[in-house]
Amino acid sequence: MRGPNYWSIRRHKLIVMVLDLEEMEALPSNKIEGFSERLKTMFPSMYSHRCSEGCEGGFFMRVDEGTWMGHIIEHIALEIQTLAGMDTGFGRTRGYGEEGVYNVVFSYMEESVGRYAAKAAVKICEALIAGETYDLTEDIQGKVKCPQRGQSTKNGQRHRKHDGQGIGKTFELCRKDQVN
Repeated sequence: MRGPNYWSIRRHKLIVMVLDLEEMEALPSNKIEGFSERLKTMFPSMYSHRCSEGCEGGFFMRVDEGTWMGHIIEHIALEIQTLAGMDTGFGRTRGYGEEGVYNVVFSYMEESVGRYAAKAAVKICEALIAGETYDLTEDIQGKVKCPQRGQSTKNGQRHRKHDGQGIGKTFELCRKDQVN
């Protein structure tokens, strides 16, 4: 999105991802053994994420208490942009109107990087859920080599992928001029 929008009157550069958690809707973070520890190990710098708790470590408090994967994907997308040297920080995750489906909204500085971060955050979260190792280096360095708009995803196009494992994903990356 570019310009004033439903999600923020001050933040005009936002990625809006519609994410279907499918079976993961029944598994908040505190129900996945070792998830919180793996997330903290991979992203110790997320301690600075205040989240709704309003204090440093607030996001990790939410993860320990149990929060949904859409919310975690939002924070991962923000953090990998930050680690790549981009000052982002606004995010919201809200229900889409269907059970287990969420609007995951977060800020970006460069649109192609924000789109890349959305997809990478889902892959990272799936690896954390499965307890698999994940190398962030390619994602952080790969940001400068992101596909240009139109190469891999067209604005507003929905992509759905489910292979029986992990989070069923519906990406709807839209811009302000495509919203009615």
